[in-house]
Amino acid sequence: MIRTVLDISTIHMPSASPDWGDLTSDQVLEYDRGFVVFVLDPDGCPEWLRPIMRWADDKGCLMICFDGDGDPQEDTFPAYNW
Repeated sequence: MIRTVLDISTIHMPSASPDWGDLTSDQVLEYDRGFVVFVLDPDGCPEWLRPIMRWADDKGCLMICFDGDGDPQEDTFPAYNW
């Protein structure tokens, strides 16, 4: 089975170690270049993550990969300068 992953730049996170709200360590995994987040109900996510989570869910993504080398999507999501 093939699953879809949204690969996106870490510039779309508000900081290098953002507040993940109520998401648990089973739902957010840190790795050397960023974070992998499972796509969940956007209403249970921090405000900054909701539009990204909704977009990923609408596209049928299973996970979001915030990667330091990921492509910026500045026309779609806010970018942060940290």
